Amino acid sequence: MTTASIIVEMDNLRSAEATRTTALLDELRRQARALADRYPLEIRLVHDPLEVPAHALDALIAADADPYPPIERLEVRDARYYDLKNAGAHAARGEILVFIDSDVIPEPGFLEALLAPFADPEVEIAGGTAYVDTRDNLFEEAFAAFWLYPARTPDGPPERAADFYPNCVAFRRDTFARFPFPATPTYRRGGEILSRTLRQANVPIWRVPMARARHPAPMSLRAALVRALQEGHDRFQDKLAARRRATGGPLGAVRGLQRSLGDAGRRVHQSRPESARRLPARLPIMAIATSYELAVRLGFVMTALDRRLVPTLTGHP
Repeated sequence: MTTASIIVEMDNLRSAEATRTTALLDELRRQARALADRYPLEIRLVHDPLEVPAHALDALIAADADPYPPIERLEVRDARYYDLKNAGAHAARGEILVFIDSDVIPEPGFLEALLAPFADPEVEIAGGTAYVDTRDNLFEEAFAAFWLYPARTPDGPPERAADFYPNCVAFRRDTFARFPFPATPTYRRGGEILSRTLRQANVPIWRVPMARARHPAPMSLRAALVRALQEGHDRFQDKLAARRRATGGPLGAVRGLQRSLGDAGRRVHQSRPESARRLPARLPIMAIATSYELAVRLGFVMTALDRRLVPTLTGHP
């Protein structure tokens, strides 16, 4: 039988509702028990004890009296998102490494769908699909309309893809040993950089439409502002890495903002939540999308002025 390790980073627990992590672990436990005869599983919670105290995670682990699947806690000091994932992979015992974030909630059947492609020995990486979780809340529906993630995917077979979402993806252990998440000066570009490296190495990436997970919108206006500033910081770092002029002068900054707003407008127009297509909802959604993109551009400009500004305001990368 193929063994698998589920690695759950706890960096996101600092900015998400703890109830989401509880729901995540409950669902992972239920699905792992259903698959026990085919995929012996373990779960590892990886955290920086200075940010997420051990007793909080111990309470989550002890919440279920059933000892299967085994859940272990791994402390990694002074570590953030990608560092935690790499450390968890290094300590894990499974042949397949499943990475899932502490703020996403997998749908029923997620694990089975994500692991199924590995029956083919040629499959090295299988990615799930994340979509924004909405609860008939205009703020959340706005992010579902224009933000990073696509609409909830329909059922379908695995398909080749150019990239993967780091919050719900599985690797063969030996593949990840060759291609861990890279060190990067950005907040959340490690997955994109690794995807690019995999394409250059001709390592195929598969996306599994039926391995679906719900991702939260930012919890508040403040959380949205922090995420937007960090996105602007990352875009500036991307330009530096590509050795392009970082700002292009005032005219370049204006053109960049126009492109960002235009892209957001097109996503809302083609919108994933159908409610966003109706005019009464579209106007406030466009206002939220425009405000977010303005904050992204602010983060870009702040980073161009001093690369320490955004990390100082929002937390280090």
